[in-house]
Amino acid sequence: MLSPEQLVAWISTAALQMAQGRSADELSLLGGVFTQLGDTLTTMSIQKSAVEAAGKGTPSVTNPP
Repeated sequence: MLSPEQLVAWISTAALQMAQGRSADELSLLGGVFTQLGDTLTTMSIQKSAVEAAGKGTPSVTNPP
């Protein structure tokens, strides 16, 4: 597993490589796509935790007390 510093360096390097030769409009589109991807993954993670907690009888967003 990468350290937090290594992860930031890896992400920055990937962004620099993807940005090469792209227009401002293309970069905006890529930014929007990756923002939506991140938001969707976060939503899925939150819901997965809630479902798992509900299965254990722990109060959660989907299983209030």
